[in-house]
Amino acid sequence: MQIKGIETTENGKGDKNIVQITMSFKNETDSKYGVGGNDFIFKSGDKTYQVKADANNIGTEIAADKTVSGAINFELPKDVKSGEFSYQPVTFGKEKPKVLATWKISIPNNK
Repeated sequence: MQIKGIETTENGKGDKNIVQITMSFKNETDSKYGVGGNDFIFKSGDKTYQVKADANNIGTEIAADKTVSGAINFELPKDVKSGEFSYQPVTFGKEKPKVLATWKISIPNNK
């Protein structure tokens, strides 16, 4: 998993930013692997943000030894300038989600 780019635009109301993180995913296993926007969270200070559900987030299965790219979108308050972007795959049943990777990122200014 690699971050390829981060872009910031204003939401339609002008009160928050939409932060789009473009990523590349390589499946280095022998079987297909699923990845989706809901597998990611963003933390800044004491707040945790979930992906923007109505945005065009990645949601796909990656075939063995293949690479795909996609975006993860968050709607964040304008005063959020940095934080931790984490891969925390969705779990089912009583299993607690675990953070498997974290990146410290800075939010660029609006374009």
